[in-house]
Amino acid sequence: MTLKTAHVLSENLRAAGHRLTKARSALLDIFLAAASPLSAPQLIAELGKRKLPVNKTTVYRELEFLMSQGIIRQIDLLDGRKHYELSSGGAHHHHLVCNRCGTVQCIDLPRGLDRITSAIKRTHAFEVTSHVLEFFGLCQRCSRPQRPKTK
Repeated sequence: MTLKTAHVLSENLRAAGHRLTKARSALLDIFLAAASPLSAPQLIAELGKRKLPVNKTTVYRELEFLMSQGIIRQIDLLDGRKHYELSSGGAHHHHLVCNRCGTVQCIDLPRGLDRITSAIKRTHAFEVTSHVLEFFGLCQRCSRPQRPKTK
């Protein structure tokens, strides 16, 4: 996302009558710069690096607020933590999660999912309104064969 997007998000919050606190502004900046979804502990650590120590309750309150405004969304990467990322404004995407090192990559899938949801509707008379699809395995670095260490 661009700086213009950060400005637009901030202005939209202000226009809706919400304050743009230092913590809220810093969280928006962190999400805009993030390459992958972040957990609350990662966000707290990042706020600390920015010399903005914020207590855990405040971070969770801000996450709930940003979700209620449709700015971020919560995703489950099956590691026992909730992760958060910017809502993609309709551009739905999925993730590749490495079981070994924990890296997360965002991916866009081809249109094949549209055919699957259409088939579900036809076959089961079920209207799919959303879905979750994450892929778990080994990233390129972790899938390389390990060389034995020489002494």
